[in-house]
Amino acid sequence: MRKPPAGDCTRSFEHNQFLYRLKDLYYKRDESAREFQLFDMGRTIGVLLGQIPGLIAEVSREEYRKGGEGIQLQLILSSSELALLPFELALSSEGLPGAGLPLVLQSDVPICITREVRRSRHQTREEGQSQPSRILFAWPPRQD
Repeated sequence: MRKPPAGDCTRSFEHNQFLYRLKDLYYKRDESAREFQLFDMGRTIGVLLGQIPGLIAEVSREEYRKGGEGIQLQLILSSSELALLPFELALSSEGLPGAGLPLVLQSDVPICITREVRRSRHQTREEGQSQPSRILFAWPPRQD
């Protein structure tokens, strides 16, 4: 998978606003409020990711339209606030394939979102040193 060139983006809401929105995503909340927040958060994060010029440029490459490899969107986050953002909910914004549909589920150009925590110089791995990979599995609680 190719990695698009690095780019910056700016979130459009404050931390307290986000925490308030996050509460509506809990399963204990009203189902209609939860569905609204899922859609609204997905749209907001899609717009945020749509600000990355390198991503839009990579998606428009012809090789992806011909069934080539997908794109790895590696998010390097520097604070726990940003790590809370559910990037996997992102809806494709204008300029990305499948506008309005879930970004990671659209099949025009496969996009895999990965996360990494920004490290200081002394925390980076020495060349040749490998670190075991970790995979996060998430699923909803059983509704009996």
